[in-house]
Amino acid sequence: MLRYTTGDVLLRKAHRGQLQEIKYLVQEVYVDVNYRDETGCTALHMASAAGQLDVVKWLLSYQGIRPNLLDHNAQSAIHYAAFYGHLPVVQVLLDHCVPLHIKDKTGRLPHVGAAINGHVDVVRFLLQDCPLPIERNTIDEYGATSLHWAAAHGRRDVVEFLLHVGVDAHVTSYDNRTAYQLAKDKGQAKCQNVIKRWFEVAQRLLQAAETGNDDEVKRVIHDVAGAYPLRFLKDKNGRHAMHWAASAGRLPTLRILAENFDSWTDLDKFGRNALHWAALGGHAECALWLTQHYTGEAKALMVPSLTNKTPARCALDAGHTALAAQLQEWEDTALHAGDVAPPSTATTTTAI
Repeated sequence: MLRYTTGDVLLRKAHRGQLQEIKYLVQEVYVDVNYRDETGCTALHMASAAGQLDVVKWLLSYQGIRPNLLDHNAQSAIHYAAFYGHLPVVQVLLDHCVPLHIKDKTGRLPHVGAAINGHVDVVRFLLQDCPLPIERNTIDEYGATSLHWAAAHGRRDVVEFLLHVGVDAHVTSYDNRTAYQLAKDKGQAKCQNVIKRWFEVAQRLLQAAETGNDDEVKRVIHDVAGAYPLRFLKDKNGRHAMHWAASAGRLPTLRILAENFDSWTDLDKFGRNALHWAALGGHAECALWLTQHYTGEAKALMVPSLTNKTPARCALDAGHTALAAQLQEWEDTALHAGDVAPPSTATTTTAI
């Protein structure tokens, strides 16, 4: 025969939102407000799971509450609120400093549960709008991102949102499956088609950038219509269109892309940005145009790659000594002055 303690009653009342009974149990009967059941859940977990906002607020205000307690699966109250789609509860918990960046026993952060259940508003808040957003490409113990889980569960709106905020569709889980492959295996045709179209648009843009097909680049820009940053359209090595245009020496194309990219300093999986690629190819016009027209801090362009090579060193190792000298002068100025003047173009013709 099951026997329930007053602590178990407290958890039931919290789940049902019966605030007056909760106050009575805690303040008059002296039930431990941090009581945990056999799964490790507290009243705060239960109220958060059920979206009982008034109960959550009262519990958080009660002296002696321990809001950071985890259940036996290492899940916090935020995991519960996010899983069941209770955005106001998630926000209140964060306002009271309940930690967001704690992984559960399977390595999942709270946004994954929200993605699994299709709560796009919660996913948006946790990845984009909250004060310390979750890193969008974080993986769990299976090597899967939130995109994998949303695709596997047929959450089309979440899949589309995750792609639009830069979750990498090329990430493979530890069983060597991308989100597209997982959607296909699970029979989630709508999600599969969304990711397929994403790959197709990316392929169009990257090929056009590499070949200098400016008309096609403009068509893709028109089709995307600002729905998401173009820099999120990448290949499996993390190279986007500016990388490809710079590596192929396509200055007119690079200029078009630069006008439509919100960042010029994105790194691929080798730690290279567009300037590194222009330097590797010896494309002085592209390299110097980037240094002359980049309006941010110069050091962001000259960051060393994963092999510890700056753009100047990339040019030198590739045998482009004249360009290497110009870039080295520019890098030295940046290191010693904080701000930087563009390198001299006396020996190089640059089309502006």
